[in-house]
Amino acid sequence: MARHLSKYNFSLKTEVIDGELITYKVIESPNNTYSYFTIDENNELVYIKGKYTSEKFVQRALAKYFLIAKKIKENNHFFKDSKKVTICGITYLVKTINSTSNKFEIINKTIFLHLTNANRQYGIFQKACAFIAHKYMDKRISYWAKKMNAKVTKIIFKDIDSKFAYYTYPSGKVTFSFFVLAFDLDTIDYLIIHELSHYFHQNHSSLFWNKVAEFCPNYKNYEKTLKFQH
Repeated sequence: MARHLSKYNFSLKTEVIDGELITYKVIESPNNTYSYFTIDENNELVYIKGKYTSEKFVQRALAKYFLIAKKIKENNHFFKDSKKVTICGITYLVKTINSTSNKFEIINKTIFLHLTNANRQYGIFQKACAFIAHKYMDKRISYWAKKMNAKVTKIIFKDIDSKFAYYTYPSGKVTFSFFVLAFDLDTIDYLIIHELSHYFHQNHSSLFWNKVAEFCPNYKNYEKTLKFQH
């Protein structure tokens, strides 16, 4: 999620997507070559309007990022004033503590953020999220990698606005957006299968989708829900 966007001037725009009324922020950014959607530190949907864009892009990206923002809010995903967060299906309380060092502790499903100042909160929280996520995701990805006979060498969690995940071939590195941690476990499983299928096919050809279907026969339901793009 993008930090510090709330300090910029913005206008509000309202549109209808799939029969639902959506209001989002628009920040004019002529220094940016291309336009893009993201989610700010308050979990609000934001359109960064650069020099170049297209109506087709706006409609497609708006639908995708509205879904992300909705899922994040439904699952108590992190924003700057959050008191709890759900990571890989488990909900944790979030508490901050004034400290002489910046670190995190996880005790009985509570994340304690030790902070020297409030500006360090987001970065320390991300480290805590990644630590928790690895405990679940490493095992789950190992399970699917063995089942699919796919190569995985490294698992990374990053701030990614443009996609949910991607697989790097031939190194076998799998990178996930922090957005993914707010999803339910079945959706996470689908994303793992999708990315590991790129070990066999580095595109979205019919052969690729056949590989996905081999391990997730109802993949079209997830594709429709996620409007998967990468």
